[in-house]
Amino acid sequence: MKKRLFPVAVAVLALGLTGCAGAGSQSGQSSEAAGVKVAASFYPMAYLAEEIGGDAVTVTDLTPPGGDAHELEISPKQVAELGNQDLVLYLGSGFQPAVEEAVAMQEVPTLDAMDAVKEDQLREGDAHIWLNPMIMAEIGDLTAERLSETDPNHAETFAHNAKEFRTKMEALDSKYREELAGCAGATLVTSHEAFGYLADAYSLEQIGITGINPEAEPSPKRLREVEKIAKEHDATTIFFESTAAQTTADRLAEAVGVKTAQLNPIEGTPEQDFVTVMETNLSALSGGLNCK
Repeated sequence: MKKRLFPVAVAVLALGLTGCAGAGSQSGQSSEAAGVKVAASFYPMAYLAEEIGGDAVTVTDLTPPGGDAHELEISPKQVAELGNQDLVLYLGSGFQPAVEEAVAMQEVPTLDAMDAVKEDQLREGDAHIWLNPMIMAEIGDLTAERLSETDPNHAETFAHNAKEFRTKMEALDSKYREELAGCAGATLVTSHEAFGYLADAYSLEQIGITGINPEAEPSPKRLREVEKIAKEHDATTIFFESTAAQTTADRLAEAVGVKTAQLNPIEGTPEQDFVTVMETNLSALSGGLNCK
């Protein structure tokens, strides 16, 4: 059974990460018996750690269900307990500043998922790399290597799991390429610029209503700009993220005369697993984009 633990309440948080690991064991076994201890900064990293580590790891997701990954705060106790982890898997580039600051305070093995992104793939100010399946596959390979350094006895298992994970991501990538084959150059109008890496992978042009900050209310000038671009590119749908209010998307959709649809940026823990949510996003894209 894959083990993931969440700091879900103040009382639990006060115990620190080590306390969480002990609470998550079936019979109070020691942390050593629980396998390699991995702290993951938010859901996509936790999902990936579980896929690669399997039963050989215990994963602590630092962002609890329903929590805002962008706004995550880490207590001094948690910062100290990060030093007891065998690996911290996180996403740099300012996506979760509190995690980066905490990691810098501890001498603990780390993996910044941004290391998997090739220079020509990087997008300035955007860290949503997990929405590109092939980048996820690269992160999986790096995770297997780092786990193998920590636990050489399970190196073959980690390598095997990474290979299977890559196959899963390749299949997902193939689905996207097949269903979006006629959409190259189509305009993806979103309420939050979280889908740039996905758009780049499948030759789409992303236009964000608010920019990369989902909490920012777009100005009337910005709405007019996006309205003009959407009309010029014959956009048929305004996509809004499932975690954001639909009001802005509805306003623009009404102004342009198009429909709305949801895209999940998968920043928080979803009700379904990663691949299923990605497939749901694909259905929304293929049904909403202006494709040939």
